[in-house]
Amino acid sequence: MKVGIISDLHSNREALNAVLEHMDTQGVDKIYCLGDVVGYGPEPEYCVDVVRERAELCLMGNHDEALFHDALDFNPHARGAIDYTRERLRPRWYSSGAKKRRWAWLEKLPETQEEGRFLFVHGSPRDPVREYVLPTDQDDAARYAPATALTASA
Repeated sequence: MKVGIISDLHSNREALNAVLEHMDTQGVDKIYCLGDVVGYGPEPEYCVDVVRERAELCLMGNHDEALFHDALDFNPHARGAIDYTRERLRPRWYSSGAKKRRWAWLEKLPETQEEGRFLFVHGSPRDPVREYVLPTDQDDAARYAPATALTASA
Protein backbone atom coordinates (compact mmCIF):
# COMPACT_ATOMS: atom_id res chain seq x y z
CA MET A 1 0.00 0.00 0.00
CA LYS A 2 1.29 3.47 -0.93
CA VAL A 3 0.72 6.34 1.47
CA GLY A 4 1.19 9.88 0.21
CA ILE A 5 2.04 12.55 2.75
CA ILE A 6 1.16 16.18 2.22
CA SER A 7 1.70 19.11 4.54
CA ASP A 8 1.84 22.90 4.69
CA LEU A 9 -0.72 23.48 1.96
CA HIS A 10 -1.38 26.98 3.27
CA SER A 11 -4.56 27.47 1.20
CA ASN A 12 -2.69 27.06 -2.10
CA ARG A 13 -5.20 25.50 -4.48
CA GLU A 14 -2.86 25.17 -7.46
CA ALA A 15 -0.12 23.43 -5.51
CA LEU A 16 -2.60 21.09 -3.81
CA ASN A 17 -4.14 20.10 -7.14
CA ALA A 18 -0.73 19.52 -8.74
CA VAL A 19 0.42 17.28 -5.90
CA LEU A 20 -2.81 15.30 -5.81
CA GLU A 21 -2.73 14.80 -9.58
CA HIS A 22 0.82 13.48 -9.30
CA MET A 23 -0.17 11.17 -6.44
CA ASP A 24 -3.00 9.83 -8.58
CA THR A 25 -0.51 8.89 -11.31
CA GLN A 26 1.70 7.14 -8.74
CA GLY A 27 -1.03 4.84 -7.43
CA VAL A 28 -1.19 6.34 -3.93
CA ASP A 29 -3.79 4.46 -1.88
CA LYS A 30 -4.03 6.74 1.16
CA ILE A 31 -3.27 10.39 1.73
CA TYR A 32 -2.18 11.77 5.09
CA CYS A 33 -2.05 15.51 5.65
CA LEU A 34 0.30 16.63 8.42
CA GLY A 35 -1.31 20.01 8.95
CA ASP A 36 -1.34 23.64 7.92
CA VAL A 37 -4.19 23.25 5.49
CA VAL A 38 -4.79 27.01 5.83
CA GLY A 39 -2.68 30.15 5.95
CA TYR A 40 -1.13 32.55 3.43
CA GLY A 41 -3.02 31.47 0.30
CA PRO A 42 -6.33 32.89 -0.92
CA GLU A 43 -8.46 29.72 -1.06
CA PRO A 44 -8.84 28.15 2.39
CA GLU A 45 -12.35 26.84 1.75
CA TYR A 46 -11.28 24.91 -1.33
CA CYS A 47 -8.25 23.38 0.37
CA VAL A 48 -10.21 22.36 3.48
CA ASP A 49 -12.92 20.75 1.34
CA VAL A 50 -10.43 18.81 -0.80
CA VAL A 51 -8.41 17.59 2.17
CA ARG A 52 -11.60 16.55 3.99
CA GLU A 53 -12.61 14.58 0.91
CA ARG A 54 -9.28 13.05 -0.10
CA ALA A 55 -7.17 12.62 3.03
CA GLU A 56 -7.72 9.69 5.34
CA LEU A 57 -5.90 11.59 8.09
CA CYS A 58 -5.33 15.27 8.74
CA LEU A 59 -3.45 16.65 11.71
CA MET A 60 -3.48 20.08 13.33
CA GLY A 61 -0.78 22.43 12.12
CA ASN A 62 0.29 25.65 13.79
CA HIS A 63 -1.57 27.77 11.23
CA ASP A 64 -4.71 25.69 11.66
CA GLU A 65 -4.42 26.04 15.44
CA ALA A 66 -3.87 29.80 15.22
CA LEU A 67 -7.39 30.20 13.86
CA PHE A 68 -8.73 29.19 17.26
CA HIS A 69 -6.12 30.60 19.63
CA ASP A 70 -3.64 33.27 18.64
CA ALA A 71 -0.85 34.00 16.23
CA LEU A 72 1.18 36.27 18.50
CA ASP A 73 4.45 34.49 17.74
CA PHE A 74 3.85 34.65 13.97
CA ASN A 75 5.52 37.26 11.80
CA PRO A 76 3.26 40.12 10.64
CA HIS A 77 2.55 38.51 7.25
CA ALA A 78 1.55 35.20 8.81
CA ARG A 79 -0.63 36.97 11.39
CA GLY A 80 -2.36 38.87 8.61
CA ALA A 81 -2.95 35.62 6.73
CA ILE A 82 -4.50 34.05 9.82
CA ASP A 83 -6.76 37.07 10.33
CA TYR A 84 -7.84 36.87 6.67
CA THR A 85 -8.47 33.13 6.90
CA ARG A 86 -10.35 33.39 10.19
CA GLU A 87 -12.62 36.05 8.69
CA ARG A 88 -13.32 33.82 5.68
CA LEU A 89 -13.88 30.57 7.60
CA ARG A 90 -15.39 31.46 10.99
CA PRO A 91 -19.11 30.80 10.84
CA ARG A 92 -21.72 33.22 12.08
CA TRP A 93 -25.22 32.32 13.22
CA TYR A 94 -26.49 32.84 9.66
CA SER A 95 -23.67 30.90 7.95
CA SER A 96 -24.26 27.92 5.72
CA GLY A 97 -23.95 24.38 7.00
CA ALA A 98 -20.86 23.88 4.83
CA LYS A 99 -19.08 26.77 6.52
CA LYS A 100 -19.98 25.45 9.97
CA ARG A 101 -18.78 21.94 9.06
CA ARG A 102 -15.42 23.26 7.80
CA TRP A 103 -14.84 25.18 11.01
CA ALA A 104 -15.82 22.24 13.23
CA TRP A 105 -13.57 19.89 11.25
CA LEU A 106 -10.57 22.20 11.58
CA GLU A 107 -11.20 22.72 15.27
CA LYS A 108 -11.24 18.97 15.96
CA LEU A 109 -8.08 18.02 14.07
CA PRO A 110 -5.89 15.74 16.19
CA GLU A 111 -2.34 16.71 17.08
CA THR A 112 -0.80 13.26 16.59
CA GLN A 113 -1.46 9.92 14.97
CA GLU A 114 0.33 6.71 15.84
CA GLU A 115 0.33 3.76 13.46
CA GLY A 116 2.52 0.87 14.46
CA ARG A 117 6.04 2.19 14.88
CA PHE A 118 5.24 5.50 13.18
CA LEU A 119 4.29 8.74 14.89
CA PHE A 120 2.82 11.41 12.63
CA VAL A 121 3.02 15.05 13.76
CA HIS A 122 3.12 18.49 12.20
CA GLY A 123 5.94 19.80 14.39
CA SER A 124 7.94 17.47 16.59
CA PRO A 125 7.23 14.63 19.00
CA ARG A 126 7.92 17.02 21.89
CA ASP A 127 5.48 19.68 20.61
CA PRO A 128 3.39 18.14 17.82
CA VAL A 129 1.89 21.40 16.55
CA ARG A 130 4.26 24.30 17.14
CA GLU A 131 7.90 23.19 17.37
CA TYR A 132 10.09 23.43 14.31
CA VAL A 133 12.66 20.71 13.70
CA LEU A 134 15.82 22.31 12.35
CA PRO A 135 18.87 20.78 10.64
CA THR A 136 20.94 21.58 13.72
CA ASP A 137 18.65 19.36 15.81
CA GLN A 138 20.28 16.39 14.08
CA ASP A 139 23.64 17.42 15.53
CA ASP A 140 22.13 17.72 19.02
CA ALA A 141 20.49 14.30 18.72
CA ALA A 142 23.79 12.68 17.74
CA ARG A 143 25.65 14.41 20.54
CA TYR A 144 23.21 13.21 23.23
CA ALA A 145 22.38 9.77 21.84
CA PRO A 146 23.71 6.71 23.64
CA ALA A 147 26.91 5.32 22.14
CA THR A 148 25.16 2.08 21.17
CA ALA A 149 22.65 4.01 19.09
CA LEU A 150 25.44 5.77 17.22
CA THR A 151 27.31 2.56 16.43
CA ALA A 152 24.14 0.70 15.48
CA SER A 153 23.34 3.25 12.78
CA ALA A 154 26.86 3.42 11.36
